[in-house]
Amino acid sequence: MDANKIKKVYVVYKTHLDVGFTDLAKNVLDKYVNDYIPRSIDMAEQLNTGENKVFVWTVGSFLIDYFFKNGSKEYCEKLKKAIKNGDICWHGLACTTHTEFLDEDLLDFDLSVSDKLDEQMGKKTIAAKMTDVPGHTRGLVSALRAHGKKYLHIGVNAASMVPEVPHTFVWKNGEDEVIVQYSSDYGTPCYVEGMEEALEFVHSKDNMGPQSLEEIQREFSRIQKKYPNAQVVASAMDPYAEKLWQMKDKLPVIEEEIGDTWIYGTATDPVKVMKYRALLRLKEQWKERGIFSVKDEAFEEFLMNLLLVAEHTWGLDYKKYLADFSNWKKEDLLKAREKDITTMENLTSRNAQLAEFLKEEMKNYRGGGTFQGSYAFFESSHEEQREYIEKAVAALPEALKEEAQKELNRLDVQRQEKYEAASWDGKKIYPYEKIQIQDWKVSFGGNGELCCLEKDGKDWLDGGSFGRLIYTIYNARDCMYDYYSYGRAFRENKCWSEPDFTKPGLEFEEGLKHRDYKFGVREMEVKENQVKIHLAGDEQAAEEFSCPREAVLTYTFGEKVKCSVSWQEKDLGKIPEALWLEMKFHTENPYRWKLKKLGQMISPFDVAEGGNRRLHCVEEVDYAGADGRVIVENIHSPLLSVGGHFLYGDYRELPVMEDGFAWCLYNNKWGTNFKMWCEDDCTFEYVIDVQTYPGQQKS
Repeated sequence: MDANKIKKVYVVYKTHLDVGFTDLAKNVLDKYVNDYIPRSIDMAEQLNTGENKVFVWTVGSFLIDYFFKNGSKEYCEKLKKAIKNGDICWHGLACTTHTEFLDEDLLDFDLSVSDKLDEQMGKKTIAAKMTDVPGHTRGLVSALRAHGKKYLHIGVNAASMVPEVPHTFVWKNGEDEVIVQYSSDYGTPCYVEGMEEALEFVHSKDNMGPQSLEEIQREFSRIQKKYPNAQVVASAMDPYAEKLWQMKDKLPVIEEEIGDTWIYGTATDPVKVMKYRALLRLKEQWKERGIFSVKDEAFEEFLMNLLLVAEHTWGLDYKKYLADFSNWKKEDLLKAREKDITTMENLTSRNAQLAEFLKEEMKNYRGGGTFQGSYAFFESSHEEQREYIEKAVAALPEALKEEAQKELNRLDVQRQEKYEAASWDGKKIYPYEKIQIQDWKVSFGGNGELCCLEKDGKDWLDGGSFGRLIYTIYNARDCMYDYYSYGRAFRENKCWSEPDFTKPGLEFEEGLKHRDYKFGVREMEVKENQVKIHLAGDEQAAEEFSCPREAVLTYTFGEKVKCSVSWQEKDLGKIPEALWLEMKFHTENPYRWKLKKLGQMISPFDVAEGGNRRLHCVEEVDYAGADGRVIVENIHSPLLSVGGHFLYGDYRELPVMEDGFAWCLYNNKWGTNFKMWCEDDCTFEYVIDVQTYPGQQKS
């Protein structure tokens, strides 16, 4: 770009909203309502006295909507005036989400927040922005276009892998298209060759609000010097987006999926996710019965709270509020949790850069002073996040509230219900014994997995299985290898990215080895059309680490096969771990599997390099080949690894489909603001639908 040829520069002032992370979510939102938005209104009024604006503050539509519901009457009126004057504006998305964790209705609701504000305030918003999360699913394109959006800016976390896509491109999903501009940070300068306009972002630190008067004037002066022949104006993104749209036909076109390389964080709280998915499923049933509509204002608070579950912030920043990089052993962790005080002494010699970084963070976010962390306070942030589920249910009309609570209660009972052979009174069966149940011929392996599923002459699990439960422990080598495979800008960002993306201090647990532990069958019984299997977790893994001591698999055979998986007696543990449920069907062409994400069917091979080729949040998995059809609906566990077990690392490799799939039921491999341990009983349900085409013979 020749800066001398630019005639107009649009300057967008932003902060990055984390609904949490820097403090409890409630405190963060209070700060925006009582300080940041009023301050931005007052500064804009003070600065924008001439013909060209010097300061315009842009936020996601959620914050404007939230302010009108919670701000003072005086400043709500001032905000309306500031919006009318163009001093405060919103973009087309409510907040930054793990987009593929949403369903279509929730994404529609997200975009409708901006639409409603546009209608109320006489605006037309055509630009949207996502910040921090490195990528999103292709179904976002159609949703953006359905709401009149033409432009999406994606600003990637400064330490994360950036998808290998052009800086500016047209992203297509079928007939729908939007222009996307990618930045390798929250917002680098945006420009397309041949344009006379450019877009410059000025970001403050996360949740730090608008810049000071001095910072605004300094940035404005810097940008004016950078573009000596340009008119520099503070602005929303929309005027630039309109100019860029005129260049659409000259831009490269991308039709591939990109996906979210941070999506593995969504399996850190399986109870919250179970309830979230259960409510989404109930919503679909209510729609079918004609008693629910996304457009109905009666459901606004229900949907808003579910949207906040999918917002990309899931708790307090571990670095700033706990920072315990020792106490890895279970007994040490329990003592530290009971003591409930962490200090800089909990850092190790590996954390010298972090120690310096924390001094600055303490000043920015915690009022300065000496660092002190608390287990109770850190854990309270995850309870606060779970409250979105309770608030969503509470916001429902009475009859639907009762129905929702009944379903959540059912799941709570199921996840805590241990195997009781005497009370069930079934017939004992043995591993690999073939039995006939209705139209199905089935058998089960020594780990409780379904290893024969024969219908109409074809065994859909020949050489494969469904339902093998695996517990995995990761060591320091795994964590560091993945960090260096995935990350970037280590010189600039290692002080915070290493504790975010790996487990510094874990290397001092020198005997720790990567290992997969299988569950073993204790009892197996059949009664009518149902098989119950009692599993024991590996004894060593349960005592030394946090493997569940017990699990129950229940298979119910009818027109479709239903499977429920529950575990109990899982201890608290901070060592990185995961629980997987494996799935590998016998299909003629395993490369014909597709994943349903935001209502779109996506091939695991149609993913851009540097996007997420190995891990997806899905609504179902679908195989359609010459031999037949298989659909697996995952009701409560959205996170799916394609081609074996994969959590995070070098996402650029394409999956090997012969290695099958694995549902990630739980992991704590990430840091940042996610739950670092799970001691919950959990349950998950699946529905398998197979259709064998005529003419196929038994394999």
